[in-house]
Amino acid sequence: MSSSTVTIDLDTRFQADVFDLLELPELYESRARVHHFNLTEYDHLMGVARNAYRVSRFFRADPRISARAGLLHDLGAHWFNTVKPVALATRLEECHGVRHAIRAHTVLPVLPRTREAWAVVAADFITTAQECHFVYRRFRAGPRAHTRIMNLKRRLSLQSRLSPFKGLRAGPYVRNAARGDMLSLHAGAN
Repeated sequence: MSSSTVTIDLDTRFQADVFDLLELPELYESRARVHHFNLTEYDHLMGVARNAYRVSRFFRADPRISARAGLLHDLGAHWFNTVKPVALATRLEECHGVRHAIRAHTVLPVLPRTREAWAVVAADFITTAQECHFVYRRFRAGPRAHTRIMNLKRRLSLQSRLSPFKGLRAGPYVRNAARGDMLSLHAGAN
């Protein structure tokens, strides 16, 4: 069997194991949220799910549970908050292994106790490293004005849809011309 046949077979099995989750409206909405750097939450979730599926064999873990937990682990969450993803997994009636892997993927305050949870932790680290490498390579490629403009347009469109602030120049830090200082996200609108 060639390596391309094995890759296609893995992708087919991966798709079959997470097919029902790919139809979630929450997952569709994650395409509009920025997660790491300027990559979307959806890209991160798919990367972690695929890596968890592949890495699970090294941990002798269940690849289906690992992939499903990887796909849900940061859905709608920020930083180390796992409340929303665990609540979503509970609503979807996912097994205890999936819920535990989601809860433990940050390593603290819950330590991973299952092989599947360790597979998701490893996949999250691997995916984040891949994302950092991707951004670093793009940075090293040199300044490209058209790329910067596209990224700025994308950021502004995401900001206008997702930010509680309104206007083109609004955002987490906005210069208040009248006061001549910077307003933070928590300062509120004046």
